[in-house]
Amino acid sequence: LKGILSNLRVDTNTPTLLSGGGAKLKGLRQLFGGLIENPYCQPEYTSAFGASLKYVLKTPYPDFVKRELSPQELRWAGFSLVGGLLLFGLAYFGTERLWSVEPLREKERTEFKKLFPNAPVRAVREQVLSKASKEESFQLSQKLSELSTKLSSDLKLYSLEFSKDSLLVKGEGKEEVVRGLSPKSVKKTPSGTLEFELELR
Repeated sequence: LKGILSNLRVDTNTPTLLSGGGAKLKGLRQLFGGLIENPYCQPEYTSAFGASLKYVLKTPYPDFVKRELSPQELRWAGFSLVGGLLLFGLAYFGTERLWSVEPLREKERTEFKKLFPNAPVRAVREQVLSKASKEESFQLSQKLSELSTKLSSDLKLYSLEFSKDSLLVKGEGKEEVVRGLSPKSVKKTPSGTLEFELELR
């Protein structure tokens, strides 16, 4: 076999991958100085293994040689990694600065302290909402109390709308009673009564 290889002018030191059942012939491995081992399968299945990689690798001819990156490629990879980390860091800290809500919260606390000097500066938004809700409820109660002094059994109320310190009342009643309310607007109905809008500010 060595003579045949010599006559064929085969360089036995060239990287060689043995394939097929003949790869297990006794003494065959000793003939080749640059023998490549396929760690993924037995020599009998090397061809089938290579064929299975046809649609996986860019080239359908895998050489099973373990390659290393050149110093230049490693340098570029290092630069890319460091550059990517720097960009990520700048983007992160820039976003933190641009979108930080701490200055806004500090402003809220300062304004709250001016308006409510005796209140603790904690849960500012909840306190403001609570105070606003109580104030609005108090104003509505006042308006309803005022309305109750103007009502009589001759009036029918259709709706009450409270908005921006104003209570708008819509209803219907006898003309003499409605006129006494000083309504915002009136409209005569076919039955002889007046539909009215009354606004309490």
